[in-house]
Amino acid sequence: MKNKMTTIKPNFFIVGFPKSGTTAMHNSLAQHPEIFMSPKKEPHFLCKDLQDESKNWYNSLSGNYKKIGDIFFKIRTINQYLKLFSNVKTERIIGESSTNYIYSKTSAKEIYQINKNAKILVIIREPTAFLYSIHSQLIKKGRENISNFEKALKAEEKRKENKKIPLFVRYPSILFYSEWIKYTEMIQRYLAIFPTSQIKIIIYEDYKKNNLKIHKEILSFLSINNNFVPNFNKLNKSKNVKNIWLRSLMIKIKENLKPIIFKLIKKETTLKKIEVFFNKTLMRASRIKDKTSVLDNATKEQLMRKNLGEVKKLSELLNINLVKYWEYDKLY
Repeated sequence: MKNKMTTIKPNFFIVGFPKSGTTAMHNSLAQHPEIFMSPKKEPHFLCKDLQDESKNWYNSLSGNYKKIGDIFFKIRTINQYLKLFSNVKTERIIGESSTNYIYSKTSAKEIYQINKNAKILVIIREPTAFLYSIHSQLIKKGRENISNFEKALKAEEKRKENKKIPLFVRYPSILFYSEWIKYTEMIQRYLAIFPTSQIKIIIYEDYKKNNLKIHKEILSFLSINNNFVPNFNKLNKSKNVKNIWLRSLMIKIKENLKPIIFKLIKKETTLKKIEVFFNKTLMRASRIKDKTSVLDNATKEQLMRKNLGEVKKLSELLNINLVKYWEYDKLY
């Protein structure tokens, strides 16, 4: 087992973006008999810069917060990472999905060092809808304490001065929303290292419209049987946190209790059940309900105008008219 653990390495990575169908993609691909996807989605091991940022941030805080970074980045050693793939049998594609890999400045190089022949999948989403969605996700997870989207965007300047950073954020720069829409820069980090034949970029809106068609394209990209049809999971719905203060408090209690529980209970399946119980309790207590979240039209147009330059650059890079596809041409 030891030799297996240290020799089997992933050769396929879904690197992002978050809130762009990566979970549904991970789960549908995992059903294919020729694909082994890490049972732990988002191990976030190959992003040392973000791990260091998280560690340094929590080390700088007064109080007993130094170990919080380990909660968000639990996998810290190569053997811990490779153990995720120890149950590989005859599968040809061995993969994992970590959405922070697209944001990280070091992930492309780290992935190359693990496997220079790895295939990379990137899912892009219209930037304005993406920003709104990731803000909602961070609120839901208790990682963002400014519930008003427009105010959260404006807080970025202060946050870059290490102000207004909420406790239990994975790493502070995750709240730098304007950095998240630098799509061209992020994708170019991969294009600078990997041949274009090893990178596939798909559009979230295409996947949402016809997931089977895109799924087949990805299987062809991976050079495996593309006739296999999985059971597709529904794309994650937006959710609304009714009581952000209560949710933040309960997350603080949960994360402080987890290290104690982990010491007392060693059985992994039992720990997983406790984690699920905590999460369900959090959802009920803060009254999270499914809803279709709608961005204010004035804010949407303002952001689209701000993001237009990036969309033009990305269109040129990918040779796809995203200005028209994402309806930015209606701004003219």
